[in-house]
Amino acid sequence: GRLQIGSNDALGTSSSPSITVASGATLDLNSQTPTNTNALTISGTGAGSYGGALVNSSAVASSTYSGSITLAGDTTISPSAASFFLSGRITGNYTLTVGGTAATKYVSLTGTSANSMGSINLAGYDLAFTNVNQLGNGTITSSSANAKLVYGPSSSPAATGQSFELSNALNTGADSAKILTISPNDSSNTITLSGIISGSGKLKVGGGGTLVITNTSNTFGGGVEIGTGGISVASDSALGSGTVNFGTATSSALYFTDNNTVSRNFTLGSSSYTANIDVANNKTVTLNGTITPISTGGKLNKTGNGT
Repeated sequence: GRLQIGSNDALGTSSSPSITVASGATLDLNSQTPTNTNALTISGTGAGSYGGALVNSSAVASSTYSGSITLAGDTTISPSAASFFLSGRITGNYTLTVGGTAATKYVSLTGTSANSMGSINLAGYDLAFTNVNQLGNGTITSSSANAKLVYGPSSSPAATGQSFELSNALNTGADSAKILTISPNDSSNTITLSGIISGSGKLKVGGGGTLVITNTSNTFGGGVEIGTGGISVASDSALGSGTVNFGTATSSALYFTDNNTVSRNFTLGSSSYTANIDVANNKTVTLNGTITPISTGGKLNKTGNGT
């Protein structure tokens, strides 16, 4: 069944015993921020249609759980009606599935200790983080067309002027309908993706900023979507297979930092959009594929000092 708390002290004080949510049960934070900061052990997909083992079903306000969380099995959590923040350490060699019904209802990881869950499955919308250590070391997979890994809540970045590496393996999803969006969340932020990227779904940058993709052994096959922001590669092979789509009128850019001969095709999200392709100084990029729909009003804008 579901335990829905009605006040901040409903689970006791910080000296209370630890709490276990057994598989098949749901702890509903109900817009409360529990005073209890002791350990929480959870597992399973929750009770009935509540959406997870840990949920926030009230749209009144966001919730925060600050105690440590141990995954006793594969676990689903979901901000079903409002966001919630997890500031304690998460451990347990199992998959943490993050659900959700809208980008404005997100799970935010804010703890200062490194998490060590087995892997992360993005089955809904946004999972926000403020430090890559919060994401553990396992594979991060999309099982949704709306999955987004975002540096800070979508409304604002965790910080600006940041440049850091995300070394987790990434999986864009089991089929072409899935999308994995990575958002640096500000034009001044850069995230370097160094792990293997696999899957049949699409990799997307959105929310502003730049993704630097360095692994030339990437195998994802759903192509690339450049929303608001840019993607930078030294080698075209880092982009997997499939087309590259420029998804904004003027704010989507692809940066080549080394010589490349590119056979893939490029598309524009609208006949009025611009494909901004930047070539670094003293480098040459040859495009052998098609760029559509240039003939019906789309534009190719070459930037940078290369050729």
